[in-house]
Amino acid sequence: MQATALAPTAVEAEWRAKAALLSADASWLAVHGGLVVFDDGHHELVPAMQRQEPSLHGSKVQTALAGLMPAGRAPDTG
Repeated sequence: MQATALAPTAVEAEWRAKAALLSADASWLAVHGGLVVFDDGHHELVPAMQRQEPSLHGSKVQTALAGLMPAGRAPDTG
């Protein structure tokens, strides 16, 4: 079996690929994605997990920011 991991650094890609290989668990590759090749030659592409950007709309953070802004100005929440 072979495992290849994608990651922002070579160190993280290396330990994720080794963890997937030694544990026989491809979920180690799911954070950034990767590929597993099995002994019989077939492969499994492991897609990267979908990351959701945090939203400030309607949050306690947005309410707190609104209280700090001068009257008539709304906080820029992107």
